[in-house]
Amino acid sequence: MLDLFSIHFFVTSLPPHCSTAGETTTRRYKVTEIQTYTNAAFGSVRVLYEDGKPLFCGADACKALGYSNQRDALNRHCRYVVKRDVPHPQSVSKTVTMNFLPEGDLYRLITHSKLPSAGKFERWVFDEVLPAIRKNGMYGADPAELERLRRSNQALRDWFSLLADSKRNLVSLQKSMTNVRKARGEAKGRYMAAKADYGKWCDLVRDFEELTQQAQNDINSYIDQIQIVAMATPVLDEDLNILLDDMAQNLLVSHGKAGEKSGD
Repeated sequence: MLDLFSIHFFVTSLPPHCSTAGETTTRRYKVTEIQTYTNAAFGSVRVLYEDGKPLFCGADACKALGYSNQRDALNRHCRYVVKRDVPHPQSVSKTVTMNFLPEGDLYRLITHSKLPSAGKFERWVFDEVLPAIRKNGMYGADPAELERLRRSNQALRDWFSLLADSKRNLVSLQKSMTNVRKARGEAKGRYMAAKADYGKWCDLVRDFEELTQQAQNDINSYIDQIQIVAMATPVLDEDLNILLDDMAQNLLVSHGKAGEKSGD
């Protein structure tokens, strides 16, 4: 929605002799027609007031907003850059051609700036620079036009406030997402370690099941052998018979308990 509103403001703030396809013609201005606004944090911003509308120096705006490559920033973010001849800062007899921006392009630079202080620059422009420009440059202007500009400025302030809130919310969500991904990675590590341990314990259970079954088979074989030997012996001493009976009984009892445990 910010871009749609900005399009409306671009049209209303478009300076004369400027087209959306860009323009290379220049005008010459006197020193008295250039106003300079200075801020301790952002430096100076030169402004021309042309046919009732302000034009901001592109180099000054890019520097204040942290753009290291002025040409790239203007090409990517600005639509209505115009060239104007202004007095040379080091020679009153010479002029220099500079890029100037309407309000719409200045707002675009503010919106795309990655500088943390871009919000403060925006407030400075809205609260001090623009009111001063309009007070000095639009004296005696149509009250309806002044009211329209006031409402436009307030609407833009509201949209910039929403944009700042959205950026802060995005940063918060990105931090939360990073923490969630980290926790997920840690949980996955614990899961994979537990899965490996579970597999080892399953292998041990199978090994002990095989050993237990083998021991049970040995017991059954010994009992069978004892019974065969006992049946093949015609007469045994009474004490020997009692001993064999006790041994067989103990084996049967042990066999039964082992079977119960195996069943459990």
